[in-house]
Amino acid sequence: MRFRFWVFSATLALIGCGQDSGAGETASAECDGDGIVVVDAWTEPARAGQAVSAAYMTLCNGGDTDDALVGVSFAGADAVEIHLSSMEDGVMRMTPISALALPAGQSVSLSPGGAHVMLIGVTDTISANSPPSFTLQFETAPDASVTVDIRTAKDHSGHH
Repeated sequence: MRFRFWVFSATLALIGCGQDSGAGETASAECDGDGIVVVDAWTEPARAGQAVSAAYMTLCNGGDTDDALVGVSFAGADAVEIHLSSMEDGVMRMTPISALALPAGQSVSLSPGGAHVMLIGVTDTISANSPPSFTLQFETAPDASVTVDIRTAKDHSGHH
């Protein structure tokens, strides 16, 4: 049992690690449009038996007031959490957070090595043949459904 917990913990740590060190980086550029817009949403493929995965995206708050991402739903996982990665004493750590701030007029990137959506206990195969759909819950904006692209972190390394 202890070995299984260690393997699960190590897998979680590896998935949260990546090339980006920013944790929910906020862009200073103005967002186009009103409300929350989701762009460049993607996740890596998860094969049958793979217990964890992560999803990434950019959230643009084109509204006049600050908001926050407070939850994410995905029917194909036992649990979905918003995580923040940070480097502590040379070790990458992931911490669940209850909300991710979305300042008015700015965009926030969820990316490998930073803030991300963690899928725990993946029950469905995630593949290009069946791209997953998530429901994003915000503090004040209405819920938003988004279907994510399937790619690998390597494929995405130039898209920021």
